[in-house]
Amino acid sequence: MTGWIQPPLFTTRDYRTFERERHADLANPWMIRARRAARALSEARGWTRWVASDVDRALVIVLSGHAEGESIRCTEIFPALRGRGLPVGRTAEVLN
Repeated sequence: MTGWIQPPLFTTRDYRTFERERHADLANPWMIRARRAARALSEARGWTRWVASDVDRALVIVLSGHAEGESIRCTEIFPALRGRGLPVGRTAEVLN
């Protein structure tokens, strides 16, 4: 007889394995909505075009494959975005 194994409390995604050519889903409705919000924040806050571009790249990584009701945790996106030199704080601001 095998022992009981507690299932995980929540599932996690490893965003570090993201490859744009294989995983990008630019038609995702959450992606479209977030990219619009990022453009509005960019204009309102005076982000440079490089910062706006980096946030856009980060949103593609985080929201490709995202489904309604899924949580996005900062602790999950931090390693993937920092490893690529992308802004975690501004990306989280858009996601909020």
